[in-house]
Amino acid sequence: MSQASVGVVQAMLDHAVNARWDQLHSVLAEDFVIIEPDSLPYGGSYHGVDGYSALMKKIGAHFELTFEPEGLHAVGDNMVMLRMNVTFAARSTGRRVRIPVVELFTMRAGRIARSEVFLFDTAALLATL
Repeated sequence: MSQASVGVVQAMLDHAVNARWDQLHSVLAEDFVIIEPDSLPYGGSYHGVDGYSALMKKIGAHFELTFEPEGLHAVGDNMVMLRMNVTFAARSTGRRVRIPVVELFTMRAGRIARSEVFLFDTAALLATL
């Protein structure tokens, strides 16, 4: 299941990067939840496909993003870890910061059930605003 899980996460990331929100139903569990650090202007928990797309639109309202994936790794039977650097360019100020990010995906029955996002330095991100 590990490699299959990595493939599901790759498909989800591809749908998200290309704003194909309607195709997320094929990879996200019905009770999917994504959790972002509470201190961020878009922080909190978002539920389901609609919550995920709402989160991405909130982030997009604040920042232009550039992703540099470093690795996608199966961790045991039900978890996938994504390591990446993300450059956040604040739309309000034009200031930019490149931050290491780790995202942990919990899998259930071949779908993504949970995503937890960990940014290396939320204070640096907030300083761009």
